[in-house]
Amino acid sequence: QYLLLADAGTEDIVVGAILAVALSGQGQALPLQNQFEVPMKNILLVLTTTCQVDRAVEVAIDKAKNEKANLSVLFIIDASTPEGIVSKLSDFGFLGDRPSSDLTHAILKEYREQGNKKLDEIKWLADCHGIPCQTFVEEGDYTELVLKKIARFNIDYAIVSRCKRSVISSLLFGTAMDRLVSKAGCKVEIVEE
Repeated sequence: QYLLLADAGTEDIVVGAILAVALSGQGQALPLQNQFEVPMKNILLVLTTTCQVDRAVEVAIDKAKNEKANLSVLFIIDASTPEGIVSKLSDFGFLGDRPSSDLTHAILKEYREQGNKKLDEIKWLADCHGIPCQTFVEEGDYTELVLKKIARFNIDYAIVSRCKRSVISSLLFGTAMDRLVSKAGCKVEIVEE
């Protein structure tokens, strides 16, 4: 028997199968025992309540289509954002001294609905291109949630977006982004607004 090894793309698999038939001398393919099966790549697209760059979606769809990869899309709701909004409204006198927690819950609910709507659009787009896609809306710390998804789904390539911000926000968000890039264990592409 002959063992053929291929290490690249589809063309190598076809050539390897043709060679296996020719080498068998009987016009029958030799069993190759899945030597050519290559697991699909896994791509993660990360969006947040405060930063949804359309170009990042395009990059993720194109990369998943070209790589024939699975696409996971994570929409992160930063729990501190609604609290910041309530605090600002209180500071400006639009709310009393003790705003209701219902307002914070209403803001979180609206963010969740916006996230689900955006994810439905991306899922539809992925389906149109024949890309396997799963979506998640989660609330919590940006870096922690992204790192958990990278580990859980064996992500090979992550696409995140960075929106224009004030200098202070850039310093704070830049730190989270730097931490993500250094701990990700996969290539992280940052798409700027």
